[in-house]
Amino acid sequence: ENSSTLLHILTSKHNVQTTLLDHNVLAPKLTKMYPLLENGIVSIIDHHLDQGLYHNSVQDVHRKIAFSHDVALAGSACTLVAEAFLQHDKMATHNLLNKDIATLL
Repeated sequence: ENSSTLLHILTSKHNVQTTLLDHNVLAPKLTKMYPLLENGIVSIIDHHLDQGLYHNSVQDVHRKIAFSHDVALAGSACTLVAEAFLQHDKMATHNLLNKDIATLL
């Protein structure tokens, strides 16, 4: 309950930026509960069929959807996060073996 109260406060008073991960559509329940959350979607990392939403707020460069011709190009969104991490920090290979990063993924 505390996290939903915090999310309500954040979305109603601040410009919250959100990344959708592992699905490219905000859950209808969240959209209904926090209508302003949808306006803050700025990036998508996913391996499911692109539903084509949020083009006004998510620039193509921030739309990482690994799906083409009815086939997922990655087995999980974890793979996409790890790839993005490696692209961001070319020296990060050893960091991926870090216990905290492994837990996150």
